[in-house]
Amino acid sequence: MRLEAIDPRTWNGGQKATPVTMPQPINDIQGKYLQVGAYSSQDSADYVKSHLRPVLQDIPVIVRSLLREGRTLYRVHVGPLTANSSLAELTKRVELMGYSNPRLVDFP
Repeated sequence: MRLEAIDPRTWNGGQKATPVTMPQPINDIQGKYLQVGAYSSQDSADYVKSHLRPVLQDIPVIVRSLLREGRTLYRVHVGPLTANSSLAELTKRVELMGYSNPRLVDFP
């Protein structure tokens, strides 16, 4: 085993590190989403997410928690929807999977 000390001032040829902009977490992106359901149990919401994920591969599926009247609701959102997204097509796909009455919501 060989141990080597690195001087951070001269390591990497003395070049300064390039700052990296981290992408915004998907859970925080504002926009329009299709809300598939709201559940009192996170396990139920996670199950719905895992059921939707393989079919909706091209669109993120997110579980968001919301405290309302002292109770936590776990909402399952699909999106954010883009100008290229067909709301009617997406709604039909979700309904065919057995999730009736998905609705369009704004986040936040």
